Amino acid sequence: MKQMVDVLVAFDIGRRDPRPIKFKFIESGKKLTVNVYSELSREYIGMNRIDYECNSLSSRGNLIVYKLSYYRNEGRWEIEM
Repeated sequence: MKQMVDVLVAFDIGRRDPRPIKFKFIESGKKLTVNVYSELSREYIGMNRIDYECNSLSSRGNLIVYKLSYYRNEGRWEIEM
């Protein structure tokens, strides 16, 4: 499942790429906020896209792995779970 999401990011000194902190997405008609626990990997896809493999803790304490894609030219984010 792919979905556009709102992402809060940080820019570290000396880096050009954003680091995702948390994001909001819609599930079952509700807007949920998820904190990014850790970034597992970062892959550059051409000049326009960066794929981040991340994980977060679920409400039950399980780790959930997902992919956030950042499209530089459009300034938009997508999540794939």
